[in-house]
Amino acid sequence: MRLAIALALGLAVQAICCTTANPDFPDMSACMLGERRCDQRERAVALVCGRDPTDRQVFLEEVCPVSALCEAGRCQPPTAAKTCQSQNECSASEVCTPLVQPGLTSVALYCVPADPSGMAGSSPCAKDADCQSYRCLQQSQGKFCLKSCNTDAACGSGHRCLPLSLTVTGVQATISTCSAP
Repeated sequence: MRLAIALALGLAVQAICCTTANPDFPDMSACMLGERRCDQRERAVALVCGRDPTDRQVFLEEVCPVSALCEAGRCQPPTAAKTCQSQNECSASEVCTPLVQPGLTSVALYCVPADPSGMAGSSPCAKDADCQSYRCLQQSQGKFCLKSCNTDAACGSGHRCLPLSLTVTGVQATISTCSAP
């Protein structure tokens, strides 16, 4: 009888303790690929279900600009934000940055408060959080902070206004930015 109890107990412990995640079959319970949500922290955060560098299915975060809203997992402009085509159309404390238009799945440029801890447009960067404009863009010469423009004159000496494709919380668009020298 003791042997039967010990054997049953041993099998129960083994069943509970010996199950580990199988990397060939990722955990699908975290989220559904492409699923979008919003979270509110110090700022709005857009979340999309995707795969992290270890191929786990998780919510990936894109922090929205200061004062921006999040709707259906997409960063949108603050109420009453004005549209822009170039950085020089915004006030000195604002940046002209791409956001998803409310109620649509298209992108437009809006004047929003600049990230005070970020670097100015056309500065070298490594990630979006490095930039006042909330966008660090890969260009042929490296990665640089977005500086929206509509003419070469808006960019200053040594820079050109060039079209660049980008994705804003899952919506693709082409915008114009000042290139690196």
